[in-house]
Amino acid sequence: MALWRMGRHARRRVEALTADFFAATGVLRALSAALPTGLRLVKEEQDEMFPKCRQSAMDLKALGTRLAARKAELMAEMSEGMEVS
Repeated sequence: MALWRMGRHARRRVEALTADFFAATGVLRALSAALPTGLRLVKEEQDEMFPKCRQSAMDLKALGTRLAARKAELMAEMSEGMEVS
């Protein structure tokens, strides 16, 4: 499961919690277990993927534009249902 998807799922679970301490503890444990994986993936991108991209013939500006558009889509998707009425 993608890290952002895990975060979105965990956020929804935290928002849905009642005062049940044990439920909250379980969600927080799941979040803290996923964090090292996310940090490892970020380090891998910085140390391995980004240097390879810089050395390639890829159009990095076009790639950046595509990534920014996708990020906007995902952020909009994540914020759905969070509007205050």
